[in-house]
Amino acid sequence: SHRSSGNSDSVRARPASTQRYFMPYVITDEEFDFAVKYYQDMKQNILDKCDSASYLKPETIESNKRFLLEFFKELEKPDKLRKYIKTKE
Repeated sequence: SHRSSGNSDSVRARPASTQRYFMPYVITDEEFDFAVKYYQDMKQNILDKCDSASYLKPETIESNKRFLLEFFKELEKPDKLRKYIKTKE
């Protein structure tokens, strides 16, 4: 259980690892393409939410945004990303 120390910028708010995990079930190419576009379309909204998180320290916001930007960078290379996703042929 997490106890609040009055500091809402707790360790729990930070990612423990930068490893991204993908679900092991098989999806269609259309589902893959839809998911990539879905997150690409949400990119600015997600980054804006990070910027508006006034309860976090600025350095934590920037760290979280760097982590997210790595994810969005991967989405820019769907053919490379597809190798990690099981798709139906």
